[in-house]
Amino acid sequence: MHRNHKFGQLVFYLEACESGSMFEGILKNNINVYAVTAANGRESSYATYCDLYETMQLPCLGDEFSVNWMEDSDVTQHRRVSWPSRDVELMHLQKLKLLGHHSATIDAEIRRIHEDRRNIENVFTNLINNLVSDAAGRRSLLEERSSIKNLDCHDDVVKMFSLICVNVHKYDHALKYMYVLNNLCNKFDDSGKIIRAMRMICPGTRNQFI
Repeated sequence: MHRNHKFGQLVFYLEACESGSMFEGILKNNINVYAVTAANGRESSYATYCDLYETMQLPCLGDEFSVNWMEDSDVTQHRRVSWPSRDVELMHLQKLKLLGHHSATIDAEIRRIHEDRRNIENVFTNLINNLVSDAAGRRSLLEERSSIKNLDCHDDVVKMFSLICVNVHKYDHALKYMYVLNNLCNKFDDSGKIIRAMRMICPGTRNQFI
């Protein structure tokens, strides 16, 4: 858009968990684009104005950042409860259970969510273990959150991860760990190597998460 002169100045607002990671080290400072994100690259975005105390039939109406932005001129702070955005579904189920709605079915769904999350986390651990042999290197890849240095590699491995291992559009818990794929790109600078490792460790998850 900048190259094609589609705008003079542009403000881009992105609301998502770890949304700041989409611009760190990528957004140029000479193209008249101002990016605003609901969270930095290492924290959750928090949903708010959730129907926590009533029937649980309404979705959460906003996000802490955007709601505070809109309410900045208000003197009165209304009581509200905030939750990490990715936990909203789980929070709704837990509240429904407290209200006595089909508790056996809800218990099963809560267990499924927790099991899915553990299995998704294991995919990233297994991917690292396949590519790195030393414990310190593995720990570094799981813990560090570095800036994107190879955008082509990052784009390739994220797309293939969603096709081969976990569909991130259906299972957004995996988005929490996209930094691991970036760390692997920064370490190996070889998307083919990472994708080959995915093909080795992900066949068992394909039926569950694709």
